[in-house]
Amino acid sequence: MIQKHDLKTLSDAVSETWKNVNFAKVNELDVRLRIVTDRAANFHAHTDSDELFCCLEGLAYLETDAGTTTLMPHELAVVPRNTLHRLRSRAEPSCSSLMRSRGESCRTTIPC
Repeated sequence: MIQKHDLKTLSDAVSETWKNVNFAKVNELDVRLRIVTDRAANFHAHTDSDELFCCLEGLAYLETDAGTTTLMPHELAVVPRNTLHRLRSRAEPSCSSLMRSRGESCRTTIPC
């Protein structure tokens, strides 16, 4: 059976400033909705897989050693495995959809 997910309803139900909602799997990869407001993740790298970021609303900032990539609504970017990165948002709410391996190795190197 095909499942349909209403991402707007999922995101509207979140009141926290940083929340992950796992809602599906694709080929053993978790698909999650991340709602972020005025927060930044720690710099980290994933050793087992690339990570896909798709900005659904607001602005999302992907920071790496090469600089910052700004994602606007309906834009996506893929961070290659072993690339040090972090997701950041400013005061406006940001909503991103991500795909990444379940139980993957992740190394955090720089606290924020």
